[in-house]
Amino acid sequence: MSVSQPERNNRLASLHALSAADTDERIEVAGAEIAVKCWGRGQPVLCVHGAGHGSGDFELMAERLKSDFEIIALDWPGHGLSPDCGRPPSAAHYASIIEGALDALYLDRPVLMGSGIGGAAALIAASRHPERYAALILCNMPGLAPIGPAEQLACQSAMALFRSAERGEWWGRTGFALLFSRMLKGAPAEPQLRRITSAAPEIAALLRGAWEDMATSCADLRPLAERARMPVWLAWAKSDPFLTWRANRGATRLFRKACATGFRGGRAPFLEDPDAFAESFRRLAAENL
Repeated sequence: MSVSQPERNNRLASLHALSAADTDERIEVAGAEIAVKCWGRGQPVLCVHGAGHGSGDFELMAERLKSDFEIIALDWPGHGLSPDCGRPPSAAHYASIIEGALDALYLDRPVLMGSGIGGAAALIAASRHPERYAALILCNMPGLAPIGPAEQLACQSAMALFRSAERGEWWGRTGFALLFSRMLKGAPAEPQLRRITSAAPEIAALLRGAWEDMATSCADLRPLAERARMPVWLAWAKSDPFLTWRANRGATRLFRKACATGFRGGRAPFLEDPDAFAESFRRLAAENL
């Protein structure tokens, strides 16, 4: 089915709304053009989002931390204001983007923070060059706990839903909205949740590709943990229906120096519970940076 130009423009607007980037900066790294958003000054914190989200996820956190930290957020290729680069979503490619961003933005040992597939990419990047990062924050990411039959079935069901939403089927879009309402909870996250569900046809293919990568290449990232020699904070939304707090809270033992904190929410604690997240962030930064 052909798409009219006004409809195409509306779809692009829905996609762009997920980003916090405007005119701050664009960089060319790892074969991709990446939109960048910066807030504040101080110790740099490089933030990378989950599949189907955007740099707008970090806006509430940045508002609470920008007096003492420079919060830098990227839009992955095909997300937000970053154009598609022609490659399927993968944590390995995203890790190369992180590494390129350090050079392009002249970042000296930032705190690296990632959520979802962004957390997987952050762990990969940190394990490759641990000396380049002051600390690592991982939020509701795959690969730190074994995937059981129930989790595999849930992932397969979600990917079928994304395929349906990608085709524009009504049940796919309805199910998409219900799924994300389980993963983003609370009043602070409501505006970004609305943006994500509005952009369902544009991001469904990205989500399907990212979840396929998370279920295969990222299914077990535990061997990388020992190489991440910096302080590590597992900041987890405790109501995640896929990457559960119960299964992942003990992953701290995989790292040399790590702690874990549970927050209200279903996938992105810095977005769903920003006050508590920022308070814990400041406390841990004072102890470890």
